[in-house]
Amino acid sequence: MSIVESLSYVVLLAAMGWHRVLDGPDTTPVMGLVHGVIYLVYAAVVLAAHRHYRWPAQQTVLLLFVAAVPLGGFWVAHRMASPPGVRAAARP
Repeated sequence: MSIVESLSYVVLLAAMGWHRVLDGPDTTPVMGLVHGVIYLVYAAVVLAAHRHYRWPAQQTVLLLFVAAVPLGGFWVAHRMASPPGVRAAARP
C-alpha cells in the first residue's frame, strides 16, 4: 500500500509539471484529491495493522510520518519487506 501511495505522489508531481511546464490541462486538483484519498486509506490500513498485530506506537507513528514525506513510502515498503533478523543484522 505504501508503494501505491508513493506512486500517486509521483503522478501528482507529473500532473503539476505537465500543467506548469508543458502548458497542458490542469489535472492537479483531481490528482491531488486522488493522492489525498490514497494517503488516508494508507493511514487507515497502518492503524488497523497497529491494532491487529499490536505494533509498538513508535513503529506506527514512524510508518505514518515517513509516508507523509515525499517518496517515503518506498522506504516503508523496503523496511517492512525485510525480515526482522535481516534488519537487525544490517545495522552497524
